[in-house]
Amino acid sequence: MTVRSQNWACIFAVAWLCSVGPAGGAESNRSDSKAKSESTSAAGSNAKTEPVKIEPEPLRISPGEPLSRMALVTEPAKLTGAVSWTVETHQHRGRLTSMALSPDAKLAATAGVDGSIHIWELATGKLVRVIVGHNSHIMSVSWSPDGNTIASGGRGDSRIRLWDAHSGMPLRVFSAPNGRVDFVAWSADGTQLLAAGGESGWIWVWNVRSNEQRIVTETGQEVRSIHWSPSGEQVAVSIMEGAVSIVDVRSAKVVQTLDDPAKAHYCVRWSPDGKKLFVGSAGQSIIYDMPGGNVAETIASASFTAVWSPDGKVLCAASAGGKARLWGATRRKRPKAILLGGSELHWPTADQIVALDDTTITASQPDSGKQDYEYVVARTRPPLWTAGRPIITGLGSPKLVLWDNVTGQLLHTLTGHTGNIAAAAWNRDGKLLATAAADKNVCLWDVASGKLLTTLKDHTGPLEAVAWSPDGKTLASGGYDPLIRLWQSSGKPIGELKGQAGAVTQLAWSPRGNLLASGGPDGSICLWRKDRKQLQTVLKPGTAIQTLAFSPDGSAIAAGTSEGFVQLWQTANGRPLPKTVLDQRRRAGGVNSLAWSLDGTRMLVACQGRRSIDLWNLQTSATQRLGTDVRGDYVAWSAGGSLMVSGTRDSMVQFWDSRDSQLRGLIFDELDHIVLLSSNGNYRIDPAFQPQFLFVLQTETEQTNLTVSQFEAKYGWKNTPGQVTFAK
Repeated sequence: MTVRSQNWACIFAVAWLCSVGPAGGAESNRSDSKAKSESTSAAGSNAKTEPVKIEPEPLRISPGEPLSRMALVTEPAKLTGAVSWTVETHQHRGRLTSMALSPDAKLAATAGVDGSIHIWELATGKLVRVIVGHNSHIMSVSWSPDGNTIASGGRGDSRIRLWDAHSGMPLRVFSAPNGRVDFVAWSADGTQLLAAGGESGWIWVWNVRSNEQRIVTETGQEVRSIHWSPSGEQVAVSIMEGAVSIVDVRSAKVVQTLDDPAKAHYCVRWSPDGKKLFVGSAGQSIIYDMPGGNVAETIASASFTAVWSPDGKVLCAASAGGKARLWGATRRKRPKAILLGGSELHWPTADQIVALDDTTITASQPDSGKQDYEYVVARTRPPLWTAGRPIITGLGSPKLVLWDNVTGQLLHTLTGHTGNIAAAAWNRDGKLLATAAADKNVCLWDVASGKLLTTLKDHTGPLEAVAWSPDGKTLASGGYDPLIRLWQSSGKPIGELKGQAGAVTQLAWSPRGNLLASGGPDGSICLWRKDRKQLQTVLKPGTAIQTLAFSPDGSAIAAGTSEGFVQLWQTANGRPLPKTVLDQRRRAGGVNSLAWSLDGTRMLVACQGRRSIDLWNLQTSATQRLGTDVRGDYVAWSAGGSLMVSGTRDSMVQFWDSRDSQLRGLIFDELDHIVLLSSNGNYRIDPAFQPQFLFVLQTETEQTNLTVSQFEAKYGWKNTPGQVTFAK
């Protein structure tokens, strides 16, 4: 089995084009094909903030139920004194989407695709608390001005949730008016909560004191960015297509429109005093005097995110790639350029700008650009699981680590590449591992000893794919040469295949080893005859190929494309198979991985665009979804076919029973070790490591975090590693 890492540089660039960071509040980082920016709480102002008491509603879970559909423990045992409980990782599992700072700027709340909220000491990166409850991705978080309440908005569960920032207690749950929640933001005085989202572009406001909630308006299309005015009377809104609107919250009327409706507007930002409004756009951006909307300054560059300084005299506007410039609000001199590695910006104090990207929080000094601190709070790569082989972690970096797939014991660390490793493949007996990397090299490793046997250096471009023939005697490698090179298991070159029009990013052998399939961004699939080392057939689905898989008998080949199609052809003649084209299109990203069942009647489909793992019945064309709103990285079947396996973008390997499609367990990477976790919370780790994960306990009065030893001592719960079996 071969699993490739994605082109993360391209993915990060897309994320920048699709997202905008906040100005004093919480925003979300999107990766949808339609670019949109994030919401934020009201710009800093002198509005008086008084503590607001929000009484909690009755809990919506019963003893023995999981804390959420995203909870790692799906079958928690009933414990005296606890309503429910689960396990949570120290770092986020998967990409970060939003960050909110506490009013005193000492804490940061982060959220992302794992559906949890993590609270950190901002200056040290120390984890303070993990909050669990959403049933899908969290797209936005916002911290109330009084510091007591955190609001969060869920994508798939379409819920707006309020949490006690001190105890983690769930306070309120609101159903979104019409579809997913993309933005949540508190007004500057903390008396109103705004939310927005959905394809209809609904904008919703809840009055904390009167407990009144209402839809302010629906824009008719998706909202890119939304921002409270400091007074709380108006919000600035940019949508997918059209002018920027200023909406009066009370009357729900558009009182003003700004800028060219034909331009793409990525972010809107009120200055702290409300006298200026920044509109970040593609091509050029504008600072308007408000009210009135006269142009105060034109910025001759694209701006995808921005933040005002606390005194409102300086604007930090950033484009793609982490490049940001400081602009004087009234001056036209050449701006100062600094590097900020993030797609979301906060400026809590005069001497520090805080940035969030997919995995990392960074703080820099605005005057010098000097970095104060940087710490990683999330991981995005799942371990690589293959039936009967060690578990691999580290794809996407120059170093891999091998772990025993039953005990979780550390086996070996593989060092030898100088570039990030894009793909890894086991030979037939599992004694050799081949890796391909951006350093243009293929490395062959002895698995028993962890030693590097040889480095194959004939390629002239970064590599993306590597695959062993079924008999383990021939290795194929490909990348951006673009050439396919063939090697003996000893590393001796035995030939090359020319014909793929572009980069070779996908390689797959037929079960008998007589055919090798290759594919890539050029939208063609080449079938090569191994015995003759010549091209047999070219298939042209017409869009970039992201995964290839032969049927168990080799009579058919399936391809997953960047547009979300799965197409099948006969290998003998290259003819498309009738009525077996699966269209998974929802969003850009396409199909990442395919895996046939042993009998060839079903197929696992990992979809990035649909954010799902699907089971496709090839005989009936019916599909069944596994999991909740998670992008699939790869899929596989257990050796006997009793388990369906998925590696997902929330940094986990999940095991599903093929008979009832229930989740039986998972594997995750926790700092310096891996954890094998069963659905009832029992776990295995290498005894040489101490568990770093936390237990999250929901009681009638709080949601608290305990270490493993604290949980065992307080609730009398004992881990039973022998119960960590994923087959029922």
